[in-house]
Amino acid sequence: MKLLNPLNSKQCLKGQIEIPPDKSIAQRSVILAALAEGITHIQNFPQAGDPQSTLKAIENLGIKIEANSQNKELMVHGGLQNLKEPTDILFLGNSGTGFRLILGMLAGLRSFGFASLTGDSSLRSRPMGRVVEPLKSLGAKIYGRANATKAPLSVIGNQLKGGSISLKVASAQLKSALLLACLNASEPLLLDEPAPSRNHTEIMLKAFGADIEQVNNLSVKLKPSQLKATTINIPGDISGAAFLLVAGCLVPNSEIKIMNIGLNPSRTGILKVLTSMGAHLQIEQTSSAGEPIGNITVKTSSLKGIEIGDSLIPNIIDELPILALAAAMAKGKTIIKNAEELRVKESDRLKAMSQVLTNLGVQVEETIDGLIIEGLNHKPFQPKSNIFSANHDHRIAMTIKIASLLCTQPIKLEGAEWANISFPQFFELIDNLTL
Repeated sequence: MKLLNPLNSKQCLKGQIEIPPDKSIAQRSVILAALAEGITHIQNFPQAGDPQSTLKAIENLGIKIEANSQNKELMVHGGLQNLKEPTDILFLGNSGTGFRLILGMLAGLRSFGFASLTGDSSLRSRPMGRVVEPLKSLGAKIYGRANATKAPLSVIGNQLKGGSISLKVASAQLKSALLLACLNASEPLLLDEPAPSRNHTEIMLKAFGADIEQVNNLSVKLKPSQLKATTINIPGDISGAAFLLVAGCLVPNSEIKIMNIGLNPSRTGILKVLTSMGAHLQIEQTSSAGEPIGNITVKTSSLKGIEIGDSLIPNIIDELPILALAAAMAKGKTIIKNAEELRVKESDRLKAMSQVLTNLGVQVEETIDGLIIEGLNHKPFQPKSNIFSANHDHRIAMTIKIASLLCTQPIKLEGAEWANISFPQFFELIDNLTL
């Protein structure tokens, strides 16, 4: 149980900071490096729980990885000939990204043998059928619990057939698993999705030398490709930055500059939403290895309620819990819809955020696919109970920390340690920004 104290009327948040590296990019980098011929250099690999689980799994597949702590660089000795059948079950912890992408990678390796993958209790409860079904349609051999829809899952490597496939949901994890599975397919893969999702995998595949092209906004074509080692520099995680952006908007007299953040257009929906709500944001942009990066300065803002939904949701799915908190402080009503995907994350985030906001004294209605939130017009939260739960979910834990800054009394958080999954030292960083 962690005690979280509110800020007093004279305190604010000020400073220049760097956010932990992007775990989505990090996990993709080490998985692709394992497939690429030669030594890939990965700079700024994060210490967060999910990337470390994926890193360990890749090592357990026979890939040699050297770490240079002095310059925060990993050297991954990749190549298909180096991938070996593991002697034990691959444990992916809480990482749905690592689990689904490695499953796809192994499913498409004809020369690979057998592997079993599992994770913690949260990961074992999450749906895997949406990945397994399309992989099987391409020839994958995958077996497991609940008719291969829940972890643990086992896979036997096989050459897949490629062809055309249309996804039922817009999911970067699903899209990436299929792309990885078809790197060695017998024919090209043409993949369509119902709405744009994160394109980190496509950008990185190109950096590793894959023959891949974006056909249009919703379609990508991949030809069978041999990857070659490269150098990857991982920027700060905009999903982690989202908590600082909202805190900077809500805490009076605040100004925070966040350095070296990934600004991939498929991830910057958070900036569009906050700007629509009235946030004061200043962005300086450059690029690195095809990925846009830059600095963001946020200042205290008067936010207003808006409607959030439709094709924007896949772009902000991880940021919706903290956006719900922003809506709770805004003036007027915010409607979040088309976000049923939140029910199958690390927790049922719609239910969890409804409970958090209700306990904060906010009027909120939980719908099948979203939330309807009546904002407090920047009045302090008045908790009904001083006990809050993270629900075994890192994003809920961090959202509650930001909420605590704006409460009328101290609160206690059960499960604060879950923040380490994506953002170690998150609580200390917020405290260090407090003046």
